[in-house]
Amino acid sequence: MVTVSRSRSKAGYGEALPLEDLTRALCHDVGNLLAAVRLSAHLLSNDIAETDRVSISRDIEDLAARAGALLSHVRPLLGGGTLARIPVSPAEVLRALARALKDRKTGDVALSIAQGRDLPDIRVDPDALYHLLLTLVRGSLEAAAPDGRVRVSAKHVGRRVILSVVDDGRQVDLDEIRSGPTPRGRELAIRVADAVLRRMGGRAAAELQPSGTRIDLFLPAMTTKKP
Repeated sequence: MVTVSRSRSKAGYGEALPLEDLTRALCHDVGNLLAAVRLSAHLLSNDIAETDRVSISRDIEDLAARAGALLSHVRPLLGGGTLARIPVSPAEVLRALARALKDRKTGDVALSIAQGRDLPDIRVDPDALYHLLLTLVRGSLEAAAPDGRVRVSAKHVGRRVILSVVDDGRQVDLDEIRSGPTPRGRELAIRVADAVLRRMGGRAAAELQPSGTRIDLFLPAMTTKKP
């Protein structure tokens, strides 16, 4: 893999910002999404064609789902010692992700999600991981629009299972991820992912590709594989 980013620091992306500040940034993004919902709902009250009504309704559903996923990150960020870490199959998490995105509007972006078979269990908070993936994949789909590609892959390396989200769209801003005082959008999502995963013994990292971005989630693998 060709990496065009500068070498990453071993420090967490989110360490420069208190968790409360990351939460405030999340709430800001949620506010923007809800404003878009309100605007779309206003358009529905107009005399428009049925095809436009269906399209706007789907937009509202997608915006609301994205807002819900962002709000779900508040619990693992601020939950203190309540963050669960239980054995879960990566395949199970990836199946849930695929189901959630099956009927979502992706435009003409091609989306593929690995099945994650034959991987050891990981010890994580499955709900927190699922919503992190959902947010990251949705961000990649938006960046790759209108006719790009997003791929979710999984592999086992040493003591880690690595879930990767790779797209060929607009690249992330690595400086904003590392040290931006008020990250937004995808940059915020990566920073939140790193902060949450470090509480589970993992981490997140982003690299620029020749075209697009690769986001890796490093997750603690169980020491033995399932039979």
